[in-house]
Amino acid sequence: MLRIKLGKFLDSLTMLYIGANRKINEIKEDEDAMEIIQVVMIIAVGVLAIVAVWAGINGFLEDLWDKITGSGATSMDGPTIG
Repeated sequence: MLRIKLGKFLDSLTMLYIGANRKINEIKEDEDAMEIIQVVMIIAVGVLAIVAVWAGINGFLEDLWDKITGSGATSMDGPTIG
């Protein structure tokens, strides 16, 4: 009795392993899935590049705007009349 149950349990584990292995190989060989992964990665790299550029020029743009509008502390302090 125990031997039969153990055999069925091992058979079910073997079938689970074979099914999972087949699914993994199917995903690996599916070109459409790989294209989707590539597109997602390209979009992620593009977003990271935009964020990096924005972080780099954000302070520069604020300084430039302050110089143009004359607000805030600027490095263009001229002589004071007073």
